[in-house]
Amino acid sequence: MRQLWIVALTVGAALLLPGCDGRQPVEPSRPMDGGLSAAKGGPSALTAPSGATAADDGWNQAVVRWQDNSNETGFELQRGTTESGPFVVLTNVAANTVVFSDSGLDVHTPYCYRIRAVGLVRNKPSYSAFSNIACVPAKVAPTIAPSQLTAVAVSETRIDLTWQDNSSNETSFEITHSWNGETGTFFHLATASPNAVAYSHQGLQAVSRHCYQVRALQAFTSSNGTVFFYSAPTATVCATTPPPSAPPPAAYVVTARPIGSTMVGLVVTWTLASPAPLFRIYRSTNGGALWELISPPGSDGSYLNEPELSEQQVCYRIVGYNAAGDAAPSAPGCTTPPAAPTLVSGVVRADTLELIWSDNSAVEEGYEVWVMYGQGDEYHSGWWDYEWLVTVLPPNSTSYREWVGPPVPYTSLTYYVVARKNGGRSDSAGFVVW
Repeated sequence: MRQLWIVALTVGAALLLPGCDGRQPVEPSRPMDGGLSAAKGGPSALTAPSGATAADDGWNQAVVRWQDNSNETGFELQRGTTESGPFVVLTNVAANTVVFSDSGLDVHTPYCYRIRAVGLVRNKPSYSAFSNIACVPAKVAPTIAPSQLTAVAVSETRIDLTWQDNSSNETSFEITHSWNGETGTFFHLATASPNAVAYSHQGLQAVSRHCYQVRALQAFTSSNGTVFFYSAPTATVCATTPPPSAPPPAAYVVTARPIGSTMVGLVVTWTLASPAPLFRIYRSTNGGALWELISPPGSDGSYLNEPELSEQQVCYRIVGYNAAGDAAPSAPGCTTPPAAPTLVSGVVRADTLELIWSDNSAVEEGYEVWVMYGQGDEYHSGWWDYEWLVTVLPPNSTSYREWVGPPVPYTSLTYYVVARKNGGRSDSAGFVVW
């Protein structure tokens, strides 16, 4: 009986379906679950967004807008670079969102967007159809890289570059240069004008290898400043300058002056517009009868030579050279470091300083009196010093007087004397006033 009762219920339920008794027609569009899907899991279909637009919103940003037409749980945005695609998922945004800002874009690339609603249909995840496609064009037309770069060493100091200009919208070309071969670091060498196809790299050393790349550049100025865009670089090319055919000219000049009683400062200058060759420094302490090669410390044309004997003349000369040989020596630059004075006494009477020293030099061109002043506070916090030249005295001077005033709290006052020679000076003899 229980099994027959179940069958009876099943048959009865079938007899109660709408339209099955021949009096009520079946609606083809009505859900066969009796219309419960909308109540349980949302609408029977999602309506696509409409009215999609895309617009520039700054150098590298686009803003996308659309109309929300559905009871969605969110939206999926897809992006491509052409209206025909392909499109890939860019992001998902929350329900009821109608605007999205897409940033970090390449100004040389166009972008297209389409949007679809995401939600539940009959308790199952579902998508609407896509909106219309909205695009923003590229802000800047791409700059095509130059090509066919060549490098030819036309002399021992010059390499000429040529390339093919493949772009119509560059504002300049950047030439980069490596001293360390094809795999070395390339640094900015020069900027060439738009439409340029050649550049000469001059001032090079003989028998030196140089590598180059060239790329096109676009510069755009806006209210936020200038923005630069570069093409890809050309292939790397290299060239080696040939060896020299003759020794360099004798165009070095050397000057010498005392930096103290046992030290000499040298300044070496190349006097021609052509590249300066390598050089050697020679010294003589016997009036040029014998010259010895020295390697004093220094750079960029400034060098220090010590120890030297005070009151003894010392001369220097420069010999330039290259792979073809040595230049003639430069004219000598000579000086005599003067002996330092010796302080005999320093006395302050009635706020007046009197300095007395012994003149120990026979070559000085005079004496200089300097003062060094220091100032701070009782804790020596923020202490600072500065000095200035007080006076210049004639040769053989041995004394100097000056009013200094009373001591000032939290200050220091020191006077010192030096002998002058050839624009330099001897060691000093000093006296602390307070």
